Amino acid sequence: MTRKTPAESRRTKRAVATKRNSRPAASRGRVLPADTVVPRRAIWDLSKRPPAGPWNPGQIVHDNSGAMEQSVPWAPVASKERPSAQRSIVASAFLAATSGLIRRQLRDKSALALVVLVPGPSWIKPVRELFVSRFGSHWQAVAVDALKTPQQKSDCNIEVAADLSRDRPVIGVAVDRDALPSALTTAADLTIRIGAPTGATIGRAIRMFTGRRGRGALDDGIATGLEFHDLVAAFRSNSSPADIIERLRKAATALGGPGNIDRLPKLQDAVEYGAARTWGLALAKDIADYRAGRLDWQSVDRGAVLFSEPGLGKSLYARILAQACGVPLVTYSIADLFANSPGYLDSVIKSSRAMFERAAAMGPCCILFLDEIDALPNRATMSPRGADWWTP
Repeated sequence: MTRKTPAESRRTKRAVATKRNSRPAASRGRVLPADTVVPRRAIWDLSKRPPAGPWNPGQIVHDNSGAMEQSVPWAPVASKERPSAQRSIVASAFLAATSGLIRRQLRDKSALALVVLVPGPSWIKPVRELFVSRFGSHWQAVAVDALKTPQQKSDCNIEVAADLSRDRPVIGVAVDRDALPSALTTAADLTIRIGAPTGATIGRAIRMFTGRRGRGALDDGIATGLEFHDLVAAFRSNSSPADIIERLRKAATALGGPGNIDRLPKLQDAVEYGAARTWGLALAKDIADYRAGRLDWQSVDRGAVLFSEPGLGKSLYARILAQACGVPLVTYSIADLFANSPGYLDSVIKSSRAMFERAAAMGPCCILFLDEIDALPNRATMSPRGADWWTP
């Protein structure tokens, strides 16, 4: 091996230095300014993984130190704000009740008279408000809760007729068609019936609210007996579809849904109820046939009166019957109709209507148990003062 002279060694060092100086500063190990960041390695901070949501494989994220920018497969997309629980539920129920053709008609500027029937009183306000916000403020909404006297109803009929004659569309939302102004119902161009939410309706609302699908199809009884506000309470921020579904099932069970059996005896074994047991078994069979399409609802024996001394199991029988029929139970008493109102006749009538509306919202069928019915007075024997109060 030939040994280099000192002069040749100096020339070789100068050549190496020149080559090093031609490379970028980030790869030479030179002392750089204090504000220059040189990434030495990829730092993956998995603890900072964003919450569940839509993902974009090309999103750029930064680690805590600011020392790197790296494209990661789980970076979140900046998406538009998710709809609220109220809007998700109403929109899903509305989609289930209408077709694309009907929705196109509603977006037109023509003067339509629209009647929307909802499952219960708690649906009226959110459906009315969200409809107007979706299809335009040019729609004139009728507030049925403000129609309490004949004069108010007459004034509302005049307003509805005037709006329609001026080519303004009018919408009325109610549980019962008769609660709306006659000027609207007789002139109605469209009637939309929003039924009690099915499993498919709830599933769609969950997708709208969370942006994710639940696992598997939901049974149609998942929201049985729940009012609109009960549904909204189950839809909470940062909840997964499984969380919402579990809350709905617990709420339905707490309100007497089909899952609330409380270790009740079977109706087949409750021989102590005698004729009531026989009638209940026949009713359970009729309801099963009705669900299967083998029996018309008008052919179902839908009423019975239980009488006995206090404490012999009439309330328990109602629960056993609901379990045997596989339907929710709605329990009221005559005292409830008075306790939930000021006590005037019109208030008691409104409470009784609310009772039947709640039962109807349980759809398609339920057991309505009215306890202490003997507290209702007999018109033939009541005093003149009582007759003045009880008879309109």
